[in-house]
Formats: sequence, structure tokens, C-alpha cells
Amino acid sequence: MLRHLFLLLFFLALTPAIAQTHNTKCMRCKYSPYNIAKNRAPVKGRALDECGCEACAVKAKKEHQARQAEEKRRVDALLAKQKADAEAKEKAWKEEQQRKAEALARKKAQEEKDRQARQAMIEKYRSLADKGKVKVKESGGPVEDVDLKIVPFVDNKKKTYGFKIDTLVVYEKQHDAYSCSFRQIENSKYFSLTFSDKSYTKFRNLILNQYGEEMTVGGVKEFSLVSWPKNQIHVYIDQAEPEFVRNWADVEFRAIMYTDRASAITEITRPRSGYSFGCEDNFVVPCKQYVLNLSLDTEQTIEGYRIFSTDAKCTN
Repeated sequence: MLRHLFLLLFFLALTPAIAQTHNTKCMRCKYSPYNIAKNRAPVKGRALDECGCEACAVKAKKEHQARQAEEKRRVDALLAKQKADAEAKEKAWKEEQQRKAEALARKKAQEEKDRQARQAMIEKYRSLADKGKVKVKESGGPVEDVDLKIVPFVDNKKKTYGFKIDTLVVYEKQHDAYSCSFRQIENSKYFSLTFSDKSYTKFRNLILNQYGEEMTVGGVKEFSLVSWPKNQIHVYIDQAEPEFVRNWADVEFRAIMYTDRASAITEITRPRSGYSFGCEDNFVVPCKQYVLNLSLDTEQTIEGYRIFSTDAKCTN
């Protein structure tokens, strides 16, 4: 009771100071004694007495305008961000579409280039077949569906070797050797063909191009050995019959050249560590080595001796 009386006296004393600006008698005024006493907000909407507080209305209008301005600022910032994000997204999408279109154009150009090369290659095979140089078998899908990559193959049961372009056998030839191996020379368009006898002691080595034609090196087409270290092709041509040296060794020396016969024999007969992979016949033979590039151009010719081993039964 005393609290209420104190508040009433306080606002009666305060009323003359604010009477010029606020209508404290109206419950719509923030400073109405009733609103202050009850700690409540001014009445909104229509009041029973139809009164009003111009000062509160002006302040409320300013606060409303400030809230509207802040809301507009937030909305404008949000719209600006959304617009920037949309523009960045559209730019990225256009760049991606352009990249895809360029990639597709390159792919189609490469496919057309491969198709033309494939067609030219198969026509080349067919031309050779018409001349009786190769045997061509038609199988699989149409020419347009054939992969350009040439793959060598060997069928030792049928005793044939040749090339395939995917499912199309474009080259196949009979051989009479006990077995053969047929491999592509790495990073080149040439292939190494090796024939061996039943004992695997005698070998014939040839180099073929992609049409099965035998290539000539040093004036001959058959070689003692063909190897291909990185980005080179080494061709060995023996100049005489191999000379037997001994029948015990633990290393094979097929692709090593020595400047003279004595060095080669010394390598064969030098003492070993005692461990051996088995008994082998060891030979030394005068040899000429041709160092070729991947286009079969001769870069260097070396004359000397090579040593090699073949399986044998130990006799001493």
C-alpha cells in the first residue's frame, strides 16, 4: 500500500514536467501512471476513451521507420549476396559447359583421326592380302568399331603367329619351329619374333613391322639376339660358329659384348662364389652389335665377342 502511494505521489510530481509532451492520462501513453504502476506497455489499438499520445505516436513512428530501414538494409544485403552468388554460379556453369564442349570437340576430332588411321591400316592389310602377302580374317563388328591398337599373338598349338586389331585377325602366318614368342618392341611400331628348337639352344630372331614384313639390319633379316633397352633396339649378329668353353656357370650373358675373345673367355672361366643355378654349356662367339633408334636407324656399330649359355647336363 505504501509502495503504491509513493509511486502515485512521484508521478503526480513528475506530471507537470512531461505534461507538455505526453498525454499521461491516456493509457496509450508510455508514461501513464497506470502503465508505470502495473509495469505494462501502453495499450495498442482503440481505447475505450478514444484518447491518444502524440509524443508516443511520434516516437513509435520513428522506431517503426528505423526498424523498416534496418530490415530494408538486411534485405538489400541479402539480395545483393544472392545476386552475386547467382552470377558466380552462372559464370562457373558457363565455363564448365565451354570446357565440356571443347573436350567433346577434341574427343570427336581424335575419334575421327583414329577412324581414318584405322581405316587406312585395314585397307593396307586388305591390299597386302590381295597380293597374297598376308592372310586376313574378318570377325567381330564393322570397321568403325575396331580398336586401332595392334596386338601380337601366338598360337603354339596351331603353330601360327600374327596380329589382331581387337577381334579382327589382320595378320596370321604359319611357322614350323618348335615354339615361338612374339612381342612388341617397347615404344616402337616394331615387333620381335623369336623361333626356338626343341632343346631351346638354337634361336632365330626377326624384327617385323606392323604389316608382318621382315626388317633388314646389317644386310640380313635373321639375328642372333634382339633386345631393347630404354628407347633403343640392340641387334646382335654372330659372325662365326660359337666356340664351346665350359659347361658350368651360374649367370647367362646373352646381351653382354666384350672387346676381345680373351676377355670373354676370362669372364666365363673366372671362379664363382660356389653357388650355381645349374649346369650350362657356355660359348663365346665373334659378334657384331647394331645399336638402333626406335625407327631402326643405326646409331652405332660395335664389333667384339658375346658369351651365352644353354642348358646342359654336367659332365665334369
